[in-house]
Amino acid sequence: MNFQGKILRNGRVLVDDVTGTISGPAEAEGSTEWSGNVLIPPRQFLASGAYTLQLTDGRVATITVSSVASGNSEGALIAFTGCEPMVCEKEG
Repeated sequence: MNFQGKILRNGRVLVDDVTGTISGPAEAEGSTEWSGNVLIPPRQFLASGAYTLQLTDGRVATITVSSVASGNSEGALIAFTGCEPMVCEKEG
């Protein structure tokens, strides 16, 4: 699944307007682990650790950054895992 969104920590936006992919059952009830990659813009940095991934459609999940590929002029590729299903924070 391709996505657009932002990355937060403690409610504060650290990286806005990111694009990436998710592999695995991120939304399945009882899903225990899934993974993905996100490209962050040049001159942005994320260390290993826990963050909140918020997609543009309102879905949210906690992710753990597992590796960071050095950035180039297009940005850095971040690998992450999720250990909980994504939930929708938008009320319909």
